[in-house]
Amino acid sequence: MIARISQHGRFGIVIAASFLLSSFGCGGGVDDRPTIYSVTGTLTVGGKPLQGVTVTLMPVAGGPSAMGKTAADGSFIIVTPNAGEGAVPGTHKVILSTVDSSKTDNSMYSSSSGAPPTGNPMEETGPIPKEYTNLEETPQSVKVEASGDTHFKIEI
Repeated sequence: MIARISQHGRFGIVIAASFLLSSFGCGGGVDDRPTIYSVTGTLTVGGKPLQGVTVTLMPVAGGPSAMGKTAADGSFIIVTPNAGEGAVPGTHKVILSTVDSSKTDNSMYSSSSGAPPTGNPMEETGPIPKEYTNLEETPQSVKVEASGDTHFKIEI
């Protein structure tokens, strides 16, 4: 037996098939990644390289943030999560952060006497001035150029 489909039914099938076919490729694949450009740099404080500092770039115009951690010589490579090494083009505010690695165990939650510790080790900035750790206050910004590799020298 052959079933007949009305004109409205055919239209519905065409719409459903079009929707189904257009939804393929919408799963967050490679094509959804932002365009990024290579960003490297060095961080020094008083002319001396600083190791173990997280350098975060926050795009002023919006988009994904990117970050890197400084090596012993103060050098860093910026990486955008889910996109690779680099950052989106444009002006970025720079945020610097450190955590006292000697307090990343349970000692950050209690002292040897069992009393709560004084201060917040997650807010400790070490040799970095506090304004560099806050998005609204940081005086440091950089511009990532779409024309090629970008290398920043951040001196504080």
